[in-house]
Amino acid sequence: GGNNKHLIPPTQVDHVFFDANSFSGAGQTVTLDINGICANMDWLSSLFNPTFSGAADNLNIHGSLTLSPNMNITWQGDWFLKGDTEIETVDLKGKILKNLIFDANQSTGGYNILQPLTITDSIIIRDGIITTNGQAISTGAFIINSANTKTLNLGSSVITINEGKWDVQDNSAIILNAGTSTIDLKSNA
Repeated sequence: GGNNKHLIPPTQVDHVFFDANSFSGAGQTVTLDINGICANMDWLSSLFNPTFSGAADNLNIHGSLTLSPNMNITWQGDWFLKGDTEIETVDLKGKILKNLIFDANQSTGGYNILQPLTITDSIIIRDGIITTNGQAISTGAFIINSANTKTLNLGSSVITINEGKWDVQDNSAIILNAGTSTIDLKSNA
């Protein structure tokens, strides 16, 4: 953030922070025009309602993701959460994403969900430890699609799958701690 102008894209060990010094007025945009990668990404302290847009296919975040309730997201790419060595956090602050893919390190990495999630197309679980902390989750599809070890701690979450697609493509390495959760499969038919 601030007055630092970076000339090269971040790597998986670089943190990306948009803070009070990142934008000088309304209508400013961050454009992701190549596939991105970073450690943590944090928009929470940004001012002036910035927009995140672009034509890149994906963004790989190797740490925590925190958005701002005051930002706009027009970028329609895939958000990959790839927490490597510890349990990271996801806090979308009410923002709606198209696709969210959990692809963390299967034995040591994962994510705690801190607020409700709304994902229009798909939540995909490939790897890692996912803890919903009782948060409501709404998505078009919920897909589990790898043979890697996955742990789902659902607590008391209500998971609403709006397009009726609960798709477990490989159940050989899933630990499901359902708690008192509810999975509500809806159909648009």
